Amino acid sequence: MKFFIVAIFCVLAADVLALVNPEKVYLVVNDNDPDSMSIAQTYCRLRDVPMENILVFSMPSSGFVSRKTYFEQVESPIIRKLIKKGAIKAIDTESKDAFGREIFIPSEINVDFLILCKGVPWQLVRSQQSPSVKKYSMQNTDAASVDSELSACFIPQKNFDFACKNPLFKNYKNDGLFKAAQILRVARLDGVSKSEIISALRRTVDAERNGLRGRVYIDQSKYSPLGDKWLEKVKLLMSEQYFDVSENPDRALFSYSERFDGVAVYFGWYTYGAYGYFKEKNMSFADGAIGWHIYSFSASQMRNPVFWSPTFVRLGAGATVGNVHEPFLSMTHHADLFIEALLDGKTAGEAAYASIPVLSWQNVFFGDPMYRPFLVSLEEQVESLEKGKFDKYSQYVVVRQMNKLMKTSSRSEAEAFAKRFIGNLPDDAILFKFFEMRLKDGNLPDALKYANMIFERDISEDASRISIFMGTACLLSFRKGEAAVLGMKFCERLLDADMDSDFGRHIAASARRISQINPGILPSERMKNLFEKVDRQIAEEKAAAEKRAAEKKASEKKSNKS
Repeated sequence: MKFFIVAIFCVLAADVLALVNPEKVYLVVNDNDPDSMSIAQTYCRLRDVPMENILVFSMPSSGFVSRKTYFEQVESPIIRKLIKKGAIKAIDTESKDAFGREIFIPSEINVDFLILCKGVPWQLVRSQQSPSVKKYSMQNTDAASVDSELSACFIPQKNFDFACKNPLFKNYKNDGLFKAAQILRVARLDGVSKSEIISALRRTVDAERNGLRGRVYIDQSKYSPLGDKWLEKVKLLMSEQYFDVSENPDRALFSYSERFDGVAVYFGWYTYGAYGYFKEKNMSFADGAIGWHIYSFSASQMRNPVFWSPTFVRLGAGATVGNVHEPFLSMTHHADLFIEALLDGKTAGEAAYASIPVLSWQNVFFGDPMYRPFLVSLEEQVESLEKGKFDKYSQYVVVRQMNKLMKTSSRSEAEAFAKRFIGNLPDDAILFKFFEMRLKDGNLPDALKYANMIFERDISEDASRISIFMGTACLLSFRKGEAAVLGMKFCERLLDADMDSDFGRHIAASARRISQINPGILPSERMKNLFEKVDRQIAEEKAAAEKRAAEKKASEKKSNKS
């Protein structure tokens, strides 16, 4: 076991007040990846990091490396170059430990963050004949993320069988602790493509300038009380900040029948890979979105868009985390602590280290470590609105202020405030807010007024906006009369949406429900064709499942005989 105790006698007072200093941020580039340098240079320009802080190395182009290769071609060269630049002061003992790691004795760490750019390997594979791992299990393994192993490179370890305690865990109030604890904080700019990584970076900087805007989505799974407890706390924290929160209590992800627009904060678990809105080509999160989907191998394949970590990068997340190997739930990032640290004013990188209990383990932080999503207050966002400065995310500021006024003042004042902006900026989210409120009030005529206003808006090719149309159609599909007629109009219009085939199933479900509840409301020929297509797909899937089950049964029977 490599749990350790770090004795910390003092931290300079100046460090306690410090945030991430751009001049103390260093970027690691692999010159065997054509995208690596471009990403590093873009980050330096966006964040005023000196170009001379880009460190170039020749590393394996694979994302997976052995521990020997990691020590020789990743860790040691990085440490040596940081020492040469004066970013780390350390004694080179010119010796190695039993595992081949060069031994340095650091006296001072002046690296606020080390950022690994696309091309730098991300996973240490399990050793086949490790001196430390006598008997392999998912918990007793020397497999780890490059990032987490690098973070713990100065921590004395007897072996690599397991994780070591992170002294920064829950300690986000003390900004200088990482120096005293000799932790090398690491972030990663990675994903499927350079364009996706750079786009996420630019949108993150925009989000910091404007403040995080959008909605909160919580995908509960009821898989384990611990994970659900974290997500419940996130929901509470974000509600206290007056964000709109949607919660999905089912084990499946948010479905196509629900709105999924303006995703500013998302936390969920426990689904193998991305599907539904997450995989739509026209889907994107709000600028600077934060959060993740808890899954054991979410970051094990960074070039495969099905995996969760590259999915979040593609959707534009400014800060997310993942795991390269089985981490076990208690040793993953704690979502509630991450949000608590951000709300306390910490950067995303600082929050990531304050929310992970272990190092030398499976975890990776992706995104801009300098990002502060809550730097701009709601009051400042509203003030900007009042000055006529707005974009497509401004409507979520209106909704958030509306929530605040309903809690601190009155509903009438909240509604009067929001109505001033209807028609004067992109307003789908505002209209849906009124639509839902009126339905809950039992005021159907007024609810239909707002639903009609949503219908008049351009559906566009944006999957986020399409989800508002779909959410409206679904709510109307349970109604009768005029509401059902309008619901069918929404369904017919959604036939033009450029979405995945599974989306069509949800359109068909809503339209069928309307016709069943209201026999006089008949679907169009196009809708009937969709019904037939969906029925064929379901029949084919059922037949395929039955065939697989029969083959499995036959195989088991044959095996038992032999």
